[in-house]
Amino acid sequence: MTCVELAEHELFERLELEAESSRRRRKEEERLMAEAMGKVSRSKRRSMR
Repeated sequence: MTCVELAEHELFERLELEAESSRRRRKEEERLMAEAMGKVSRSKRRSMR
């Protein structure tokens, strides 16, 4: 492997890892948002009574 190939390989692996972690973070954020929305809608229903 040449230096350039090695550098490209490392860059590619880093991009893959970042994509994976951002995907995981997005899922976590969506879950938190869903929980927050659920709490809000629950409190809204309570206040409407």
